[in-house]
Amino acid sequence: MAKPAPESARPTRLDTRRREQAAFMLPVLGAALLLPPLIGLFDARQRLLGMPLETIYVFFVWLLLIAGAAIVSWRMPRADNQTPDASADAARETDG
Repeated sequence: MAKPAPESARPTRLDTRRREQAAFMLPVLGAALLLPPLIGLFDARQRLLGMPLETIYVFFVWLLLIAGAAIVSWRMPRADNQTPDASADAARETDG
């Protein structure tokens, strides 16, 4: 069995709240960065590596959102400190 994390390693209530706020703000930031007026700033006839700047901008924002989501989800504490397998086993026991 896995040992529980020491008290100093467990996130405080304030840390958990900040991480939840970051998880909420990530899609809001993504939506703001993908608004047509902001994308329009890159609507130039210039190309980089044979691709329009607008396309590069959209994929760069998409990549940043994926990386941000991975970081935020990795730092979020697990609910009830259960492993994913333990929670799946508990769900199977209640279903049948």
